[in-house]
Amino acid sequence: RVEGAGAVGMVVVNTDDSMISPGDSAREGGCVNIPVVGIRSSDLALLADCEEDQRVSLTYKPISVLTTEQRKHLRALSSLWRKEDKLPEMEVDESVASEQVLASVDGLLHRHELVLLRIAADGEGSQMVSLQAFEDVFDVATVLADNLGATVVHITAKTILLYREGTNEEVKENKICLPQDGEKSELQMDLGELVGVEMLGFDFQK
Repeated sequence: RVEGAGAVGMVVVNTDDSMISPGDSAREGGCVNIPVVGIRSSDLALLADCEEDQRVSLTYKPISVLTTEQRKHLRALSSLWRKEDKLPEMEVDESVASEQVLASVDGLLHRHELVLLRIAADGEGSQMVSLQAFEDVFDVATVLADNLGATVVHITAKTILLYREGTNEEVKENKICLPQDGEKSELQMDLGELVGVEMLGFDFQK
C-alpha cells in the first residue's frame, strides 16, 4: 500500500530497542520493490533530536536473488569446503551483542563470500535460539542477511548458510563462480555429507 501510494522508500521503527528485518524478503516481502529500512526505537529518538535543517542518511544493502541452480551449487560447495576443512564457520550466541555478531559475520563474508553460522543452544539444550528480540532462527537468518546485504541460501534449526558476492581484492583470486543462465553446477551435492553437517532443512526461495 505504501508503494502504491507513491512512496520511494519506507522506514520501519521497532517498538523494542533491537534490530529488525522489515518484511521477511523470503516469506512476506517478495513483492516489495522500494527500499525498506528497519531502525530501533533508540535510532528514532536520535532522529527526533535532529535539527529541522539537518540532513539524515539511511543506507540499505540490496540482496542478490539466487536461482535454484545457484543455491544447489552453494550448498554443494559448502559440503565440499567443510570436507576439506575450508568452510568458514561461526557460532551465533544470544549473549553476544547484535552489533558484534553483525561485524563478525560481515568480516567473514567479506573474506570468504560463503559462511556457515551455527546457532548456539540455550542452557536447556534447545535447538532454537533468540538473538535479543529475534523470535526464531528464521528471524535471525533474515535479520543478519538483510542487514549485511547477504542471501540466505539454506537454514536448519541449528545452521544458517549465508552468501554475499565479494567485490574486494581479498576474494578476487578465490571468487565463487556461480552457474549463470541455463548453466548447471559442476558440483554434485552429496546428501550423505550434507546430513553430516546438518544442512538438510529449509531452502529460502524468492
